Amino acid sequence: KEIVRASEIVRHTSDPADRATYGRYLGHLKNELELWMDIDEPSKSLQSNLEKETKRAEEIVRTTRDPDERGVYVRYLGYLKEERDIWNAKPAVTSTRGINLIEPPEAKGTTETGTNLHQRSIPTKDILPASLGEGGEVKSNPLLPAGPRIVNVVAPDDLPEHFTFEARIDDEIFLALVPNGGVVKGQVFPSMMYDIDDDHCQHPPTRVRTFRDMSAPKNTWRDGVLDCLGDGLCHPMLLNSLCCPTVALSQIMARMQFNFFGYRAVTLNSRTSLRTLFFVKTFTLLAHFAYAYTLVRAPTVTVYFLSLIPLLLLDLGLIIHFFRMMIRTRRAVRDEYRIPPFCTRSEDVLCSIFCTCCTLSQMGRHTADYETYRPFCCSDTGLPNHVEMKLPSDSASGFSIADAGAGGVPNISGMV
Repeated sequence: KEIVRASEIVRHTSDPADRATYGRYLGHLKNELELWMDIDEPSKSLQSNLEKETKRAEEIVRTTRDPDERGVYVRYLGYLKEERDIWNAKPAVTSTRGINLIEPPEAKGTTETGTNLHQRSIPTKDILPASLGEGGEVKSNPLLPAGPRIVNVVAPDDLPEHFTFEARIDDEIFLALVPNGGVVKGQVFPSMMYDIDDDHCQHPPTRVRTFRDMSAPKNTWRDGVLDCLGDGLCHPMLLNSLCCPTVALSQIMARMQFNFFGYRAVTLNSRTSLRTLFFVKTFTLLAHFAYAYTLVRAPTVTVYFLSLIPLLLLDLGLIIHFFRMMIRTRRAVRDEYRIPPFCTRSEDVLCSIFCTCCTLSQMGRHTADYETYRPFCCSDTGLPNHVEMKLPSDSASGFSIADAGAGGVPNISGMV
């Protein structure tokens, strides 16, 4: 209707300025119409796919004899029906395609005003979660609701009931929950995809942790050691490097999948974290308070030296551990990205000891894409909780995708 109205104005107006203005407006309207026509058909297809998925889940619930599988699919069916109700009642998801409807110009010399077009919300692929395709392939599919996803997991060992372990599909990692009765090695069982921090599997996440490529260059550093202010003076990684170097080092070690002692962790939950660092710092502070309390209660020379020696050994051990982990981490970053030493083979030692803050900041910038992901001061990796850094050497070792299970749900083998 708006195109017809604008065409009438262009055809009948005698003002050249109005004709030119509405001519441009008409061109924008036609381009807009093409975009909307491109979107309407996929939207109908998505609703149709959602109906098919709901019928498939109902069929599995009706025919399966496994009570655990029935329970999982009953919950999954509930999420599907909720999503179907949302689509039927209010298909309102903010569009990410950047469609901006043009306001009509005001015509000169006429009392007729343009009718505003009302922008409607369009469900698109970009803002809905990825889903599991047939044959175990993980692909973006807005068919599934923004609730828990279900996979068939191949047990890596004999496991008791309610046991949880990490499993991985390509770049997505999650916790799998063993059903009642336990499983034996090689057995296939259905499980929702829980967040790795949810040890009790109480709250299925709306977003699964994903390994992301940080676009870090190879054979060279992203920038120099002294380019600390490149991201601004108040950047979280710079502030941690200056004020809390142990926090900055812990975040970099977590990105490199290191545990507290500098060895490659088998699972994400076994790597170093701020919680581990908090316990170490708390123990150190308590030791210092105990030393001060001892001096106040018994201020003698003997007590002073007897209390001071273990405290000095503790502090010296923590300092040595910090620099050892920093040297080890920097060497690991260079090896991972094949960065040759700039001057000598002792470069990692020299930079870590004599330029600690700048070196920490450089490693933090190299192992994160801050132009894409927001930095955080107090997360385990300094990145959003759902984002994990994907190492160049990452080949998903220990995880594999088996043949698809019943109903097109893939079988995932995990790691304990």
